[in-house]
Amino acid sequence: LRAGRHSSLSIAYFPSVGSAWMPTVVRTLLREFPTIRLRLSLRDDIPVDPAERADVQILVERDDLDPGPGFRAHHLLVDPYVVVLPRTHPLADRSSIELVKLAGEDWVDNDTSGGWCRRNLIEACRAAGFAPPFRVEAHDYPTAIAFVDAGIGITVLPGLGARNLPPSLVSVPVTGPTPHRNIYALVQTTVEDAPPVRAVLAALRRCAGTGSGAQPSS
Repeated sequence: LRAGRHSSLSIAYFPSVGSAWMPTVVRTLLREFPTIRLRLSLRDDIPVDPAERADVQILVERDDLDPGPGFRAHHLLVDPYVVVLPRTHPLADRSSIELVKLAGEDWVDNDTSGGWCRRNLIEACRAAGFAPPFRVEAHDYPTAIAFVDAGIGITVLPGLGARNLPPSLVSVPVTGPTPHRNIYALVQTTVEDAPPVRAVLAALRRCAGTGSGAQPSS
């Protein structure tokens, strides 16, 4: 792998990156290294056992990430949250919306597993003085967005999860406070300088630079 010859590379990622970035990353990697074998896995948490970690893992944290020995964290993106709502909604033409103005809406949950992104949102709403009034509980962003498109309510999620909306919906940044997540690539230092890994990091940074409603890392 370090020499760039035929080998395998393992990449772990979380769902919204899977649809938004991974097809581009994989296409780029296979074009440059057509004989490499890719092992892709869906994962939200960092394995406790370092031996179970992927060569590259894309993951989210609120602030700084401590990768532990043998790994280096590459910051890719600051991903602020947005509210997804119908174009016909009275607030749809705003440049931003304070969270508290959404307190009276019917909310669609998009992460009933109690994951980090959901907890981050709950904390932001509490800071704004209310608890999200969830009317429908969905398990993922696409399903929640489909419920919004059906006129059932609104949903608040990271901007990356709202990249490909139906024409009838819009996403608007939320403020007061603005919840956000940081996206990192966690790389094993033993393969960090390998040409395929450098290609993956470069492709990820290009994807992060075009992230909808998000801020690429400097």
